[in-house]
Amino acid sequence: MKVEEKTKEQRVQELAEMRQRIAELEAVDTELKHTAKALLESEEQHWLLVETIPHGIEDIDTSGRILFANDALHKIYGYDEGELVGKSILDLVATASEQKELREYLKLLMREQPPPVDYFGKKRTEDGKIIDVQVAWNYKRDSQGQLMGFTSVITDITEQKQTEEALRESEERFRFVTESAIDAIISADGSGNIISWNKGALTIFGYEEDEVLGKPLTFLMPQRYKEPHRRGLERISSTGEARVIGKTVELHGLRKDGTEFPLELSLSTWRKGESQFYSGIIRDITERKQAEETMRLANERMRQQLETARIIQQSFLPGQLPGADDPRYSLAAANYPAASVGGDY
Repeated sequence: MKVEEKTKEQRVQELAEMRQRIAELEAVDTELKHTAKALLESEEQHWLLVETIPHGIEDIDTSGRILFANDALHKIYGYDEGELVGKSILDLVATASEQKELREYLKLLMREQPPPVDYFGKKRTEDGKIIDVQVAWNYKRDSQGQLMGFTSVITDITEQKQTEEALRESEERFRFVTESAIDAIISADGSGNIISWNKGALTIFGYEEDEVLGKPLTFLMPQRYKEPHRRGLERISSTGEARVIGKTVELHGLRKDGTEFPLELSLSTWRKGESQFYSGIIRDITERKQAEETMRLANERMRQQLETARIIQQSFLPGQLPGADDPRYSLAAANYPAASVGGDY
């Protein structure tokens, strides 16, 4: 009887353990299902991201053969969907020399595996157009860490390059104009410190460029202008009110040798991002002022001479003009129109 009761207890215990194990397995199964669902959702989000971002994404093997290319990369290179898979990235470069450089670069990556660094290059699209691209890449390894290939994010920067080239050309033209101008062309930052200085400024003020860069504009001014200049910068910074911007004014400058000279200033302002800058075109008007003074003195002398002549003339004339019947005077000569003398010629 005791043996049978013990067997029942064992069975009850075994049944309880079995139920516990089943519950544990069900919990594990539920967790696995949740994990699988989360993984699936993550993969879906990953592929949604890959196929919707405006950047090209590609996977290549160690020889450079394309294993995967997203829709954006096909559009960048001008191929229909799926046409890039199986092609070599060497066939997409613009020139034979770049193809050789890329081949050697792949060998270097395989041999030394240096840290990934973005590179820039030119690619040829399906219709033969040359584009500029930026390539950000990383190594692709298997579970044992063996190199399998590379994953790259490719951005078409053709418009950016064109903008940079246009800006460079514009800067070169501006530099040519400023360096060939006889006027001083000076630029300063929002604090009034000099950031550019042309040859005209050297001629007018006597300072070399390295003597003035980073220094305040006030050291080119006589003392009486410095405080108004400081207040003007503060007013523009705080209120935006500019009283001489866009106008041409006459002031005085201070040369390196300490002498003052008259100048004509045309001032403009421009912004780059959040920063404000100023550019001024300065003309030395010393000769013009000297010519104006010479003309003023000549005019004054002429006025004085005319006034003297008027006084002398009045001293010789009678106080009242005589009449025709005055016996003290007689007609000495007269002028008649030609028609009245000779008739109609």
